Amino acid sequence: MKLKLIIAGVLLAVLVVASPVPALELLFPAPGTAVVNSDYLIIKGGTTPRLSGISVEINGVPSDIFNISTPEYRATFDDMLILAPEFDPGINTVRLSGYAPAADAGADDTVSKIGEVVAEIFYVDGIKYLSAPQEFPRFVMHTPAREAICQRCHNLNPAPRELNIPDAATNPCGACHARMLDVKHVHGPAGVFQCGGCHDPATRPQKYQVTKNDAQLCGECHQDMLDAIKGAKEQHGPLKLGMCTLCHDPHSSDYFAQLRLFPNDVCLNCHAKVAQNPHVTRNVGGKSHPLRGVPDFSRPDRELTCAGCHNPHFGANTNYFQDGHESRFALCGMCHQK
Repeated sequence: MKLKLIIAGVLLAVLVVASPVPALELLFPAPGTAVVNSDYLIIKGGTTPRLSGISVEINGVPSDIFNISTPEYRATFDDMLILAPEFDPGINTVRLSGYAPAADAGADDTVSKIGEVVAEIFYVDGIKYLSAPQEFPRFVMHTPAREAICQRCHNLNPAPRELNIPDAATNPCGACHARMLDVKHVHGPAGVFQCGGCHDPATRPQKYQVTKNDAQLCGECHQDMLDAIKGAKEQHGPLKLGMCTLCHDPHSSDYFAQLRLFPNDVCLNCHAKVAQNPHVTRNVGGKSHPLRGVPDFSRPDRELTCAGCHNPHFGANTNYFQDGHESRFALCGMCHQK
């Protein structure tokens, strides 16, 4: 387990939970909820009693005690502890322990554990889990009750023009969400913080929801793709249903075209049987065609993936062969010109 202290004044959310020690609360994510980003763990130390330290255990791996009692720390973060966790896919058990100076503390600053909070968080990472079980509802941040805790330090009622300031340092969304763009491939509008182009601050009860489905919203910029799909003989199921974000992250990704995973892994999330048998053809040596780890001869700047042969959006038949090919021999000829 890795935990990093976030050294910035980031206060995100609050949800009062039952706890044997009122001074100790897990604010973000709320206990019993699901998250799609393993980015923040926000803990409130409280004042009754005033905690001097907090330790965090995730899935049985404990941290050291974080000291939150120094004047310098209090001046910046008050009683909040803000960490960057690395959750495992699926259910994560988080155990928080609060500490205060022992009654007989002397020069050695002895502390005593005075209570703990245990919570389960479901992490949807897209590799093992495309969605969370019903008993773990998606964590919702931007509600009036939760924003009330954060507004002391954050602009949570920005004007429309502020939502489109192209600088992470001054755009109000950047204070908490800039880290999501610290990856290899960033979607153009997200990279310049044009948040208001997709997210509507007027939606309720949760603010900043998108008001159109994937295809309608994506089509505002990618109309050429929608036109190509409409004219295609066969359409890939997810795209036919307008489910662009099933495969693509609308903000950023470590993978080309903001894919949620390496291209083959995206495909295998639905087409798992393909990985259970040799794919494509067997040559005289009995080996299957390589599916990765070699250059894509039709696109030399990329590694060969499923998309080297199959168009992930549409095609002339249900195999969705690239370049509109209908026969396997024509497809092979894209690389094997003999």
